[in-house]
This record gives sequence, C-alpha cells and structure tokens, in this order.
Amino acid sequence: MNFRAFEISKKINGNLIGSPNTIVRSTSNIEKTKLDSICYLDDKKYIFLLLEGKVISSVVIIQKNIEEKSSLESEEILKKNKEIKCIIYVTDAKKSFNIILKLFSKQNKKFQIDKKSSISKTVVLGKNINIGAFSFIDDNCKIDEYVYIFPNCFIGKNVVIKKNTIIYPGVKIYDNSVINENCIIHAGCVIGSDGFGFINRQENNIKIPHLGKVSIGKNVEIGANTCIDRGKTHSDCTLIDDGVKIDNLVQIGHNVKIGMNTVIAGCTGIAGSTTIGKNCLIGGKVAISNHIKIADNIKIAGNSGVTKSFLKEGIELQGPIAFEKKLFQKSYINFKKKGKK
Repeated sequence: MNFRAFEISKKINGNLIGSPNTIVRSTSNIEKTKLDSICYLDDKKYIFLLLEGKVISSVVIIQKNIEEKSSLESEEILKKNKEIKCIIYVTDAKKSFNIILKLFSKQNKKFQIDKKSSISKTVVLGKNINIGAFSFIDDNCKIDEYVYIFPNCFIGKNVVIKKNTIIYPGVKIYDNSVINENCIIHAGCVIGSDGFGFINRQENNIKIPHLGKVSIGKNVEIGANTCIDRGKTHSDCTLIDDGVKIDNLVQIGHNVKIGMNTVIAGCTGIAGSTTIGKNCLIGGKVAISNHIKIADNIKIAGNSGVTKSFLKEGIELQGPIAFEKKLFQKSYINFKKKGKK
C-alpha cells in the first residue's frame, strides 16, 4: 500500500514543504529509518539525527515549535538529508503518525464466508462480513455488517457481535456474550468461560455452574490470550465498558465491572465481583482481590497487590499490599535505612 505525501498531509492537516508527490511505501522509527518510508520527530533529543544527516526516510513529520527555527529550517534539513524529499509540520506529531499507522494497517481485506466454516442456519448475518476457514458459529447468533472473523474461531449460542469488530484467529466466545461495535479481540482470547467457583464440603470441591454472560462495550481492545469469565447467575454480567483497553494475558473474574476508558497492562488478574472505575490505569502484573471497589481515575503501579477498596478518586497506589504511592515510597526508604543499621 502506497501513499503520496500530499495525501498524507491532507489526512493530518499538515503544512507540507518539499515534493508533494513523494511516494511513501512504509513507516519507520526516527532512530532506524529506511528508504521510501515516513517517520516523525516530536522529541528534542532526536533533533541531532536530522542535523547530522542521518535520516533516510522520504518524508518526515516534525512537530511545530519543537526547537528554535534557526536549528530546524526545512531547507537545511533537506540539504543535509539527501533522501528526505518532503517535510510535514504538524501541531501533534505523535497523534498524526498514529493516523498514518492506521492508514497502513487497513489492508485490502476481502469480505467473504469461507466454505470450510460452519454456520448455523439460525444465524443472522449482516452485509460485508468475513468468516474464516474452520470457524464455527452456533445457533441464534447475530453478526453485524463489516465484522471480520478470522479462521479457527468458536462462537457459541445467542452471541451478538456488532459492526466493524475484528475477531482474530483462535478466539472462543461462549454463549450469550455481547460484543459491541469497533472492538478488537486478539488471538486466543476466551470470553465467557466459567468463573473460578467451588464449594468445599467434606473435603470435596463442588463446582459452581456459571449461567450469566459477558458484555463488552464499544471501542474495546482485548489482548491475546486474555480470559474474561461470565457472570454467575442468569442475572449476572461481567461488564467491560466502552473504550477499555486490555493487554495480553489478563484474567478477569466473574461479575467484574470495568469502567469506561480504563487501561489494564499484561499479566494482571482481577478476582470476581470487583468493580473498577472509569479512566483507571493498571500496571502489569497487578493482583486485585475479589469483592472490592476501585474509584475513578486511580493509577495502580505494576507488581502491586490490591486487597481492599479505594474509594478516593485520582490517587496512585503501589506496593505488594498496595496503599497510596507517596506513603509507600516513604515507607520503603525508611525500610531500607533500618536494614542498614
């Protein structure tokens, strides 16, 4: 997939200087550029690469006012970097480059239903959908338009998948799950599996059946091999709200509720019936106990263990038994001092 510089400049509302018909065939990092690519500069510490003529991308996006004009004159840049044919100035280089990455990621996908897929006669299919080979869709599902399902996926009974959602290979979606529009579910995810529930009686662990569902909001992305358990009873629902971003290898227990735009890094585990607020940031390898509440806008540092509720909004937590980050760091300093005595 190729683009011309003027097309890119128009997409990102940039100020183009140089040859508008320069062809861009790929993207690259400012520290490791390649021919016929586009890169971006939004950090002063990489200015030297342009000033020393070390950039070979065809097009460079530069953030306006990143440095005094005297050191980043476009004519000087083009003179020192022979392969650069065009510069595009923008107000937010990182955001603009992200738009370009999305342009390149939109491959020419063919929407078709593979003959080797298996689809129940009671499934309702929208227009322009893709269902890959060996994918199975059970009774009474509803798949909206422009849904793209890769090969080897399993979709259970009564599942709803709304428009523009991508389901990557090997995803398993159990009965009654709902996935709203513009979601991305990466390879190996399991959505709607039984929660981890047992009754211990007379030295026996008796399994608790799980009959609820999972509901995933709009614009949610779920990383590879993440597992989201369904609710316990018919009236229970594990809820992932709009805009949530979940990394790879995350475990979310039954009846959990995660608020809008919360971000969760890899290898985190959230035990059952916990509620997490909106706009939270949860680092990697965090363990969160069951039946607790985390307020909106809370940040939890990686490797922390959250064992109780935190209802004050906007605080930062850290520690193996987490409490407020500033107090934890002071306590850690005192702990180290005592250890030296």
